Amino acid sequence: MARPLRIEYEGAFYHVLSRGNERKEIFWDDKDRSLFTEILGEMSLRFSVDVFAYVLMDNHYHLLLRTNRPNISKSIQWLGVAYTRRFNVKHHRNGHLFQGRFKSFLVENEKYLTCPFLLYPKEMVQDYSREEKRVWEDFRHGLFFGSQEYCKKVKSKYMGDKEPDVEVPQKRFFLREEDLNTVLGRAAAAMECDISALINPRRINGQEKDKRDILIYLLWNTGLYRNNEIAKIFNLSYSSVSKQVSNIKLKLGKESHIKKIFSKANSLFKM
Repeated sequence: MARPLRIEYEGAFYHVLSRGNERKEIFWDDKDRSLFTEILGEMSLRFSVDVFAYVLMDNHYHLLLRTNRPNISKSIQWLGVAYTRRFNVKHHRNGHLFQGRFKSFLVENEKYLTCPFLLYPKEMVQDYSREEKRVWEDFRHGLFFGSQEYCKKVKSKYMGDKEPDVEVPQKRFFLREEDLNTVLGRAAAAMECDISALINPRRINGQEKDKRDILIYLLWNTGLYRNNEIAKIFNLSYSSVSKQVSNIKLKLGKESHIKKIFSKANSLFKM
């Protein structure tokens, strides 16, 4: 059976739910909750997602979000992977932490901010099994929370037989691939360097390395590219991407000349 369609578009509101594998705890203590909110903040900045509310129970969480880019799937997938990795390191464990795909429900507008889920979170989420059944029954078509008019509008635009809108993830995938070389070339030109020199597999040092790492960070920060995709572009290993991103973030906070170079590239790096 095909997986349910995940509808994504700019400015969309979502109620997101995810629980632990085999209904086991995903937060063992308050330090785990602090870790999750820290990563949630990183996700918000990296993927341009507004976080309005969250509820963190022992074995599941709820989020109320607005995406400023059509990227709910990549955002929550990154959140889950990042938290699982750090949780496993902290607790000396391996394997999956979350059960299957996260659930997301489209919300019509900000009026949902006043719903009982936000006003009385403890009472609403104590029993996940009972709540999950109620949520699936109450949310129209299993995908939306809103008026009939809103449901019809979204279904017509994103679930019809016509040509997909550019906001549909599959269409955007091809658009981003087509534009990547142009984007990189424009950013490299802004930094007054040759892009071919920066993607050469040979070892580079000094300012060339800083410029390459800035491009890596810019791609990473869009949230559109996975680490292995970025690694392939620059002829690096998967782990090197995370390392270079961390290094350039530190330099951006300390070195003024790096900030200046970054600003030149960032001003032209339009996705």
